[in-house]
Amino acid sequence: MNFTGGTAGSVLAPTDEAGVAPFAQTNWNNFNPEAPAPLLFDSAGNPTSLTLSGVAIIGGVLASPAGGDEILNDGFAASATPGSSITFTLSSIPYASYILVVYDLAGSGEVQAVTVGGTTFFTTSPNPTAPGFIDGNPNTPFIYIQGVGMTLPTSTPNADYAVFAGNSSTLSFTVAPVLNPVAQVEGFQIIDTVAVPEPGTINLLVGAATGFLLIRRRRR
Repeated sequence: MNFTGGTAGSVLAPTDEAGVAPFAQTNWNNFNPEAPAPLLFDSAGNPTSLTLSGVAIIGGVLASPAGGDEILNDGFAASATPGSSITFTLSSIPYASYILVVYDLAGSGEVQAVTVGGTTFFTTSPNPTAPGFIDGNPNTPFIYIQGVGMTLPTSTPNADYAVFAGNSSTLSFTVAPVLNPVAQVEGFQIIDTVAVPEPGTINLLVGAATGFLLIRRRRR
């Protein structure tokens, strides 16, 4: 799911590939958070049973994007009230076990807490328009850094995503502002771990945490 922020510049075309390796994919779902939530499609463009619901949120745009990763991380859903968090609930998840990846690039130096169940990771955002992020330059590919710090003092510098693992049919994730005025989330993926052939890579990404993402086979 790519949160578009209501702007054409943050909409991914079906052929645009985006997402952290090794889970980059095409056929992203584009969603304006102020519109009714749709049924979600997988990375092959096929409909799934999965549905999305969440709290009242607003959209926004960071900068002029170039390439799929910049487009994904350009538009975002934001909490409507300063200091409040964003919570999304995914229902009828069609996978027995899965990984959730939450993309939460925020303003420069802003700290966010991404929580699934009892697990929280803290991310400290880079400058979103610096080289290697949303700089509008296709020659400087987007840099993905995983948030792995589990306390505020250990918040991961320059982190822009968090990874969890899950096995329930319904799951909620929350993005909360810690050292920033509002929470921001650019998108998420759910990945079927049964269909992904690289368990070592999954274990490396997930570590001791819990997480989830939306893709049918290897992409979403």
